[in-house]
Amino acid sequence: MLITVNKETLLKAIGIADSVISSKNINTILSNCLFLITNNNMEIIATDNEIAVKTKIDADCNENISFTAYGKKFINI
Repeated sequence: MLITVNKETLLKAIGIADSVISSKNINTILSNCLFLITNNNMEIIATDNEIAVKTKIDADCNENISFTAYGKKFINI
């Protein structure tokens, strides 16, 4: 799996999605962002069970994949 995206666009999209995530989530999966990559698009989705945010950016990838990642850690990589 190889994913190619513009770094600044990715960081901006993760920052927007991560802004709705509460630091006091009891359910740990809600502390993550969901990344869906299909048809050269990446959707980044986050929710706190009251508000949800979905951002879309262009991404080159050789397969359709989905994964979750802790938004703040992902930004710091």
